[in-house]
Amino acid sequence: MGIFLNYIGKIEIPHEEAELIEEEKAQQEKGLIRLEKKRACNRKYMARKREEIRREREKELAEKAD
Repeated sequence: MGIFLNYIGKIEIPHEEAELIEEEKAQQEKGLIRLEKKRACNRKYMARKREEIRREREKELAEKAD
């Protein structure tokens, strides 16, 4: 990350990574697991909805063909 100032030029500001304590690491890991579960559930839901929409379209096309 750099900041460009016209009168000085490009400045690099030193950035130190804050070390996470064990509790924060565990909490972060727990959050990532929860996020992955939520994503998997959402993928499953969307697949089910897409299948329902596909069936409805096929049903409508079959009714129009009759």
